[in-house]
Amino acid sequence: MSRTPAVIDRHLEALDFNSDGGLLLGAGTLTGQYWYGSLWYFSDPEDAPYKEKCTAGIQVESGVTDVKWLTGTTLAHSSDTANLDIWGLTTDETEGTLFTPVSQLCGHDDIVTSLDVFSGGANQIISSSIDKCINIWDVGESCLLKSYKGHQDHVLQVSAHPTDENLFLSCSLDGRVLLWDRRKQKAASILDISPCKGTPTCITWDPVQASMYAFGDNTGAVTYKDVRQNIGQANTSQPHTGKIHRVRFSKTNPTWLGSVSDDCTVVVSDMSSSPASILSRDANNSDFVHGLAWCPKSNKLYTCGWDFNVTSLDIAKSDIQKSQMKNKLNGAAISGESQPLENHTKDGDTAMENVLDFLSIMRDVHCIKREASLLRKQLLCNA
Repeated sequence: MSRTPAVIDRHLEALDFNSDGGLLLGAGTLTGQYWYGSLWYFSDPEDAPYKEKCTAGIQVESGVTDVKWLTGTTLAHSSDTANLDIWGLTTDETEGTLFTPVSQLCGHDDIVTSLDVFSGGANQIISSSIDKCINIWDVGESCLLKSYKGHQDHVLQVSAHPTDENLFLSCSLDGRVLLWDRRKQKAASILDISPCKGTPTCITWDPVQASMYAFGDNTGAVTYKDVRQNIGQANTSQPHTGKIHRVRFSKTNPTWLGSVSDDCTVVVSDMSSSPASILSRDANNSDFVHGLAWCPKSNKLYTCGWDFNVTSLDIAKSDIQKSQMKNKLNGAAISGESQPLENHTKDGDTAMENVLDFLSIMRDVHCIKREASLLRKQLLCNA
């Protein structure tokens, strides 16, 4: 008998890719007063979230809050039971690919909100929790190495440094971003997050520039800064209108930052310009978007949300050219420079830009009309 659940839980919470491009998906659903969850593996990410096309699936005892690959066949997931579970993917002659339990890590006192993997390999992982603690675990020994307390409220997310296993970042409902150095007796230092006016809700390191990081907040703003004090200027933009759940840089194009939000949109911003320019925006979700990850094979941005959708965003060359053109025209407008006529008409660039802008506006209008129609139907039904 197959161990794969009959259905995939509706609320898709988190996803991650292994080095082979396999997609790990964490889901949950509320039944009565209890959250139940499931894990799913798709060797082809384009098959998600269709259960009949999955490579493997397993029901878990609680809601899934985050998922991470440790190796190509080993993974970890955090849950609302305060535990972290380690799984392996194995192949059975009769049942095919299966999730096999490896160990369970216990050490938090409340919901685990996020997890990440240190650069030294799959042996050490880090987790954050509503219990205001940050824990570092030895996966091989299945033990807690260190528990850090520095925040005064729920710790929402942690991010391990991409190259230095001694450093990590955290953000919390207390409104602070902390930089941690495991080598120091006083490990935490408070980072200046100005000009951010909201509460940081998610955070990530720049994969190339070792001292740079980005975080999203509850107002929909993204801030890109240097952890070193008084070096460089903060790059702040407003890609969303609601709370941002996750931000993540592309390793293939490290200036591209993907973000997902409660405003039901997915945005890819180019952080090389200040303020950051939007390369692509997707507004096709009908509920909160919670998970995102860049595919290492295709460099597509995959996202998942509570509307039971897994979508992929391919940043086409035309999107980049359009963004660059807008930045150029905006810069000219700000500086007051007049542009030669041939610059506006060469190869029909301006005409194409106008067409693309018009299509983008019409798409947004269509989405607004669709939402208004649904709201009208609900009001009539309730009348």
